[in-house]
Order: sequence, then structure tokens, then C-alpha cells
Amino acid sequence: MALLVAFVAIFPLWAGKFLTTSMILIFEYLAAAVMWGFMAEHAGMVSLGQQMFMGLGGYGVAVLSMYYGLPMWLSILIAGVLGSVIAAALSFPLLRLRGIYFAIGSWVVAEIVLLFFNSWNFVGGGMGLVFRPAYGLSETLIYYPAAALGLGSIVAVYFIFKSKLGFGLRAIGADEAASLEVGVNIFRCKSYCFIIAAFITSVAGAINVLHHAYLRPTAAFSINWTIMFLFISVIGGLGTIVGPVIGSVIFVMLGYLLSGYIGLSLLLQGVIVFVILMVLPRGIWGTISKKLGLKPPI
Repeated sequence: MALLVAFVAIFPLWAGKFLTTSMILIFEYLAAAVMWGFMAEHAGMVSLGQQMFMGLGGYGVAVLSMYYGLPMWLSILIAGVLGSVIAAALSFPLLRLRGIYFAIGSWVVAEIVLLFFNSWNFVGGGMGLVFRPAYGLSETLIYYPAAALGLGSIVAVYFIFKSKLGFGLRAIGADEAASLEVGVNIFRCKSYCFIIAAFITSVAGAINVLHHAYLRPTAAFSINWTIMFLFISVIGGLGTIVGPVIGSVIFVMLGYLLSGYIGLSLLLQGVIVFVILMVLPRGIWGTISKKLGLKPPI
């Protein structure tokens, strides 16, 4: 871990602009995907609405820093807290749902939020919002918050997994009825997990805006974000830590390789997922870790 942190710290000092930008994307996608995979695999919470928190994080940092003059880095943290507060409020209706109903419910709520921002003139409505302060930021300045988020998400998932909350979530994912009988507070465990995932995803969305500098509701709240997290988690290994790292690297590489085939990129990604799942049902790292006898969440 010490060697990994040292490598991450010095990476932008010798890497060029292209590699630094690629690593920023990897850290952002990793942070959100590792939490999505943890919820889906261990807690049985397959959310199709995580794009809501990506958009809230992006709009949150833009509004707080441009409209209210808050420091940008403080705005990022507040945007994460805002996502958590909204997730806490949504826990009451959404977490009463089970299985496919929770997945559909989370997607419906995300679409409602998209429609709201699309008609909210305060943030530009459907025309979007230009995040002007982002134009003065270098890749190196964006890199370190992204790296802290990526590594922090790994540490968070590891300790959640080993904690009492993690045991409760795994019990719920295995058999919700049985976990209730042995005293697991299902709503509390799920809501804590949902809130933590919302915070990390919102911060990822806030950092993502720093190097894109333009917000449009249809892109900020696009379901493509959740499809991306699913892609990364599945091909790497659902419910593991190393899996999303591998999946994020592959996804970013494919993004560059398929950039010339805009109309076919999503189709090609789907074909790749299908092939990997046919050959390696547990994903790349999931299969390797099983062969090596490694236990989750590694």
C-alpha cells in the first residue's frame, strides 16, 4: 500500500498530460464503480439511479463555487454531503422496495431529477451551465483530489466489508428474511450503505466537472453513468476491490480505442461484456482471485 501511494503521488511528475488525464478518469470511475459493485454483490442493492448523484455532485460544485463564491475544494465536499442528505431522504421510499423494484425505483427517481434540472432556469435548464472556474485548472491540480477519492473509496469499501455493517449487508444479500430473524436492522444497514455510496459518487461527479467544464442535464444525469459502473464492475469482478481497478483501466482504454466509432462504441462494449461473462462468469479478477484462493473484498 505504501508503494502504491508513493507511485500515485509521483505519477503526474513524470507522466504526460494524456496519461495524467487517463488516470484522473480511472480514479473517478473506480470510486463510483467499487461502491456500486459492493452494493450490488454484497447487499443485493442493484441501483440504476447512481447517475443522479454524479449529476448532483457536478451541479453542486458549480453552483456553490460560482453562485455563492465558496472555495472550489470546499464546494466538492459540500456537494458530496448534499448527495448523502438526498440519499438519506430517498432511503425511506426506495429501500422499502426489493430486488427489481428497487432497481426500477432508483432509475425512476433519477429520471425525475433529470427532468427537474432540465426545466430549472436557475442552473440554465436544458441549455446547461458553463463551469468557468474549471478553465484555469491544470490536470495535475485535478489529479490529486481524484487520486485521493479513488484510493479513499478502496479503503472505505475494505473497512465497510470488515465492519459490523458489512456483516449485516452480506447477511441481507444472502437471505434478507433470515437476516431479519437474527436481529439485523435491514433498513439501517441498507440506508448507511446507500448514503456512503451517494457521498462517494457525488464527489466523483464533482471532480469530473473540473476537467469537462460544461454541465448539461441530459449528460450529467445520463443513465450511461450507471451502465459504465456496471460494465466496470462486471468485467473486473463484482464485489471485489481489485476488479473495479482492472475494469476502470479497461474502460478508459476502450474509450480511447473506440473514440472513432461513436455510434458503435456502446454496442462493442456490450459485446465485450457478453464475451467476458461467457468465458469468465466471475469477471477477470473474480476468476483469478478464486483460482488463487483469495477472499473478498480483495
